[in-house]
Amino acid sequence: FGVFVKMFSESLGVNDEYEDFSYYSKEFSEDKKRVVQLFDRLKQSNKAQLEEKVLNDFELIELVQREGSAVLVLVNCNLLSCSSCGSSLVALGTRILGKLMRYVGHYVLATGFDTDLGAFVIMDPSKKDERCFIDKKAFFEARTSAGTDNDIVVVEKKTENE
Repeated sequence: FGVFVKMFSESLGVNDEYEDFSYYSKEFSEDKKRVVQLFDRLKQSNKAQLEEKVLNDFELIELVQREGSAVLVLVNCNLLSCSSCGSSLVALGTRILGKLMRYVGHYVLATGFDTDLGAFVIMDPSKKDERCFIDKKAFFEARTSAGTDNDIVVVEKKTENE
């Protein structure tokens, strides 16, 4: 497809610490087997580079500003709101039996960083708006929240040499 895929995570595979999170299903052990198999297949395929590493803000800003790259970031959307329009990123279905869930994992596409605002520019697949601006501190808190494993997927165009 002419792209290079790289995933960063503090825990490639399944983090057993999350077994008791209400967010995860009752079938944690079955899900764990499925995820481990998927990661094993991905490692064997050499179609993506997997790196057990937590990116700092500077590294993430550098990635989102790189031309030809798309950066998907797993966040706890309960912690985010757009600083330009004020809309919340809390997705529909984040309540169970009327109670707001502590953690709602959601991938957003980070497309840039506005240095004047000190905010990440993101696109949220659950919103119609073209882009939202998320304060750097709030974005850091949401992407490092328990449950995210600091997961970031980077898709870049291959260069002619690759």
